Amino acid sequence: MSGVNLANVVFDINAFIYFVGGDSRLERYSNSTVYISEFSEMELKGRFSITTKELQHLNEILEDFIILPFNNEIKEKAISIRHKKKLKLPDALIVSTAMWIDLPFITADKDFKNIPSLNLILL
Repeated sequence: MSGVNLANVVFDINAFIYFVGGDSRLERYSNSTVYISEFSEMELKGRFSITTKELQHLNEILEDFIILPFNNEIKEKAISIRHKKKLKLPDALIVSTAMWIDLPFITADKDFKNIPSLNLILL
């Protein structure tokens, strides 16, 4: 995939963290429109140890991303995937969001490899 620049992608939480941290594997997405699930946003902001200053910085970073809110279709897809693939609820919600918007899903989590019809980009 070297040199590929996809215009629109969905980041898993690990891809988001790697991207913000400057991971070279994700440089090709610096000009892309990057989406994250509302649940990923909640995970990032909801850490027990996050300070007010860190939360403020995170909110500034998140301004450059599009947060995809939950809806009934995502909920139903997550339930279905969870039953079939035995994923944790957060993972099922995040991957269902990517499938709902029908964009490539970028992650380092190999648990998503066997989900049919998921446009997966594994780091």
